[in-house]
Amino acid sequence: MSASVQGGPGSVRLEHRGAASWLIFDNVDRHNAMSLAMWQELDAALDVIERRAQTRVVVVRGEGERAFMSGADLRGVEDTRANPEGYRSRLEELTRIRARLARLPQPVVAMIHGYCLGGGLDIALRADLRIAAETAQFGIPAARLGIAYPADAIERLCRLVGTGNANAILLGADRFGADEALRIGLVNRVVPAGELEPHVAAYAEKLGGNAPLSMAAAKIAIASLDRHASADLSRQADEAAWRCQVSDDCAEGRAAFLAKRPPVFMGR
Repeated sequence: MSASVQGGPGSVRLEHRGAASWLIFDNVDRHNAMSLAMWQELDAALDVIERRAQTRVVVVRGEGERAFMSGADLRGVEDTRANPEGYRSRLEELTRIRARLARLPQPVVAMIHGYCLGGGLDIALRADLRIAAETAQFGIPAARLGIAYPADAIERLCRLVGTGNANAILLGADRFGADEALRIGLVNRVVPAGELEPHVAAYAEKLGGNAPLSMAAAKIAIASLDRHASADLSRQADEAAWRCQVSDDCAEGRAAFLAKRPPVFMGR
């Protein structure tokens, strides 16, 4: 099943494939750069995902084969010095939407091909897992553009690759390949370009068969380790773990293990 929040180039498409919902950034002529309208469409697509009980995993990708996402589409964006408060307000809105993607209870997998640069890499960092084609190219060229990224984005990068590698990425502003991304821990695995989509589709199907409550609890627990996380989030993690222990899915998991059959989880 496919649903387009607003069809055509320069849009965010949402396709449902069984238990997986695929978020597709479609701005091919601009290497899938995100326009302000696309951010609004992403926000609307997240509304759909949150209401769709059948979605157990989310995949994010760029349209075509040239790019996952190259960052922001700067066409039509006015000089930020002309209205700094208005620009600050827009940045806060984009931060809110990025945070929504990261907070989804379902596992989020970034399928990375071609260019994954700047804000595109920031979107990939919001995913829980990153699978890249061997031809993927990464980088944050902020230092070459006179811009900077907010602290939460930098912290995510540092948690993945360490401060030394983050310094090299941010201060050097150079591009690097998939092998280097795998070496420093930026991506989880690298596969041949021609095998990327079927590999990710198969992996998403595998994740979709796991217990939804268990995966959601794991995400909350990992998020609670963030140094900025509230004590309330730690309590939520403990409560989510408890709900798993007394859930129907827990009983099903034990029964399936004893019967040596695949479990059928219902998310309750």
